[in-house]
Amino acid sequence: MKDLARIPVKELVRSDTIKSKFNDVLGKRAPQFISSIVNIVNSNQDLKNVDQTSVISSALVAASLDLPINQSFGYMYLVPYSGKAQPQMGYKGYIQLAQRSGQYKRLNAISVSKEKVPDKMVIFIPDYRMEEAETQIDMYQDHIEDVKAGRVEPTRCGKCDYCKSTAKLGKIVSMDDLID
Repeated sequence: MKDLARIPVKELVRSDTIKSKFNDVLGKRAPQFISSIVNIVNSNQDLKNVDQTSVISSALVAASLDLPINQSFGYMYLVPYSGKAQPQMGYKGYIQLAQRSGQYKRLNAISVSKEKVPDKMVIFIPDYRMEEAETQIDMYQDHIEDVKAGRVEPTRCGKCDYCKSTAKLGKIVSMDDLID
């Protein structure tokens, strides 16, 4: 018999035992979730090289918390560590669980700047701002995925780290243009 840890995830998820575990937790959403497990492993060489049963176990943790494992969503990640996959909750996962608990009226963010002497503040984010941000994420998600996959070039803003690190010298700028 083949060592289970070395059987690729795409084969493991065909097993009735594993399908049953995900069906018990997710019901009719299980096939879509199982498909996302296979996609994540196929797109991450490090996850292909870990104990494949640990990938399934980590995905079951995410399923039991009803959190998606699509890495770009930020709810739950499957992280390779010492030869095994481990579930790691992203900040959106913590927010989701906090909101579901009904124990919190609102969530605040603590902001710390990156300056030598950092500026700190607690920021309340009104629901309408969160809804606007979610709408923007939904609107741009396909484009973000295309950029990450290399299908399209990112739109340059000229201000972010990516734009700064890939900037090419072009026109000469007068010092007067840089001083207010």
